[in-house]
Amino acid sequence: MNYPGCYQCSKVFTNALFGGTNNSVPPSNDVLQNVTVDHITEVVSGVPIGMLSLGGTTAAFPPQESNITITNSIFNAGTSGFTNPGGGTANCAVVSSGAPQAMFDNCWNSYSFANNVVVGGNALTFTNLAWPLSTLLPSTTAEIGFVNLNGGLVGDYHLDSTSPYKGAGIDGQDIGANVDSVNSYTNGATTGVWSEN
Repeated sequence: MNYPGCYQCSKVFTNALFGGTNNSVPPSNDVLQNVTVDHITEVVSGVPIGMLSLGGTTAAFPPQESNITITNSIFNAGTSGFTNPGGGTANCAVVSSGAPQAMFDNCWNSYSFANNVVVGGNALTFTNLAWPLSTLLPSTTAEIGFVNLNGGLVGDYHLDSTSPYKGAGIDGQDIGANVDSVNSYTNGATTGVWSEN
């Protein structure tokens, strides 16, 4: 979730904020806002570099990204957890600890990051590692309790009846995606042929 134009933090809108020559800030309708991510399951084969790229302005340079809601989802922290596009201390994601909670607090004007499972989230090497309180932090994907992980390749990603995340969403549903719905919507996608049956 990067600020518009913040790739390398030297594009049109963010130049002034990050040491460039353009003196304009982004119009508020160009700033990421009112975003909801709910009931997502991220399954990987191998270990990803990170789970989220964060960047944008601090409260000193409004407008900030706002009303961000990420709930009831399963992610893999990867080896770095978070990346940012650079830009020095004017970039909200460049905080002293680099910890997830500090980045969220600094980047998002208002947000909810609740009842998410982040595999490997406790293994990140940030100073003062802190996550929002309701973040669930298993060490391995196997601890989630998928019916059949299958190494992250064409498995059955329903939660097993013994999974600690079964029925544990804020809404009483399983944390992660509604796998039956995903399978229905993607029927035929593996072959690249859409079937209306």
